[in-house]
Amino acid sequence: AAQHKMLSDLGLGDPQHFDYVKTCLVAGNMDDAKSFDRTKQALHFIGFDPQSQQNIFAVISAVLHLGNLRFSEDKEGNAVMAKDQHLQAVSALLKVEPDNVCTA
Repeated sequence: AAQHKMLSDLGLGDPQHFDYVKTCLVAGNMDDAKSFDRTKQALHFIGFDPQSQQNIFAVISAVLHLGNLRFSEDKEGNAVMAKDQHLQAVSALLKVEPDNVCTA
């Protein structure tokens, strides 16, 4: 249940919805939950407190959402970012305003 909340807090869900990872969803004989627990244990062992770990996972999650951002062209020929759930997730995870992401 705690991991489901973490996934929800990070704006993550079905990996098939993320362009960066949807082509390779299964690694032979890997238990993702166990691997994730070992990763958190390793981060703790080398001195990352729970908040620092959460910040790391937020940045990684933001990168996944960045891969789903969509762009179009306005009438002047400028790139325009779609204002969708991925932009909202990136903004929330990085704690910046959506307009700042669009102009970065």
